[in-house]
Amino acid sequence: MSQVHSSKFHSHRWLPDLLKAHALVDGGTKLALRQEKALRGQAPACARGCGQCCAHRQVAVTAVELAGAMWHLQERVEPGLAGQVMERLNDPRAMGCPFLVEQACAVYPMRFLTCRQLFVFGRACLAGEDPWRSRRVDVLTPLEQFTLRAFARLLPLHGIEDEVPSPAFLKGLLREVSAPVRAWGETDPAGLLLLARSAGFQARAKAA
Repeated sequence: MSQVHSSKFHSHRWLPDLLKAHALVDGGTKLALRQEKALRGQAPACARGCGQCCAHRQVAVTAVELAGAMWHLQERVEPGLAGQVMERLNDPRAMGCPFLVEQACAVYPMRFLTCRQLFVFGRACLAGEDPWRSRRVDVLTPLEQFTLRAFARLLPLHGIEDEVPSPAFLKGLLREVSAPVRAWGETDPAGLLLLARSAGFQARAKAA
């Protein structure tokens, strides 16, 4: 996690909670991978430079996760690469994840919770292939309890301070406050955090 520290880190009080959510998901993914590799007798086919999943999928994320990615883009990514990402973000014709540049994630240390759990076994994905549809059996099934614990860490950033009554309720909230990256229509971290709170209030009111 040292890659995401900067002189401004402690001025962003929301970042530690996001990093803890990342750590929870990473821990669950590590455990799921160890179990799956033992069952299959093989490692995932994913490798550096393999970006087919990112090139064609529209990942739904919370505004808080997107704020983290944009913070990293502004603080830790060289201007040329950051500029390419912004061009993709602002291009309605661009396909796939706007943070994918030359088959690599421009904000890898702050990649989204879903991305941190996406691994494919068997063979690397073909161009244009969505393994979730073509061969779901080869896609790692995340350990849901870790995903929900990670999202629970983000609830206060969505303006939800009270206790969540059940995992099913928490999953419902997660669906309500998630949207494709470009759908948020905001790239400033501060603005995204305001959107996160608004989405959280609306989701809580809808569920009440």
